Amino acid sequence: MNMSKKEGESRKLLIVLGESGTGKSTLVAAVCKNFPHLKEILSTLTRPIRDGERDGIDAIFLSKERYEQMLDEGLFLTDVCHFGNHYGYQKALVEEGNVLHCIPSTMLELKEKLPDRTIITVQLVFSEDPEEAQKIRLYRLSGDESRLSRVEKEASLYSNLEVDYTLVNKEIPDFLENALFLAKLMQE
Repeated sequence: MNMSKKEGESRKLLIVLGESGTGKSTLVAAVCKNFPHLKEILSTLTRPIRDGERDGIDAIFLSKERYEQMLDEGLFLTDVCHFGNHYGYQKALVEEGNVLHCIPSTMLELKEKLPDRTIITVQLVFSEDPEEAQKIRLYRLSGDESRLSRVEKEASLYSNLEVDYTLVNKEIPDFLENALFLAKLMQE
C-alpha cells in the first residue's frame, strides 16, 4: 500500500456544517474542484434528486432498498433517517476523501467513530447577527416553503454547536475568502 503519510500519522478530515442555504455544498464542491489535495466525500441518500442535482457528482442517490441492503452489509460509517429518507457516509468513501458537509448529529458520530483522524469543524452562518441571519434565510429560501419550515426547525441545532471555526458566508467575497481559508486548513 502506498501511503503519503507516515505510518500511524493522522489524516485530516474537514467537516463543514451549516443550515440549509448557507452554501456548504457549493463551497465544498468549489474548494475540492480547485485544490487538488482536497477530495470531497459524497453523502449517500435515498431522497429524490432535486432540480439541478446530479447522481454521483452532488451525492449518491440510491433506492431505499439498496441503501438498506448496504447498511445491513456494514458499508456505512454513519446513517441518519430524516423525513423517511436515509442519509449516510460510506466507509470506503470516508477513507478515500478528506472533506464533507453534514448535519451536527453526523459530525458527532464521525468524531466518535474516527478517533484516529484529525477532524476540523467549520460552521457556515448567514450572519453573526441573529436578526440579519433570519432575514437572509428568508430571502434565500423564499418560494421553497417546505425547505424554509425545515430550516426554521434545524436552526436551533446549530445555535450552540461547538466547532473549530465559524465563517460568515453571506456574499461572493465571503465565499472566495472562505474557500481559500478551507484550502489552507487542509494543507499538509
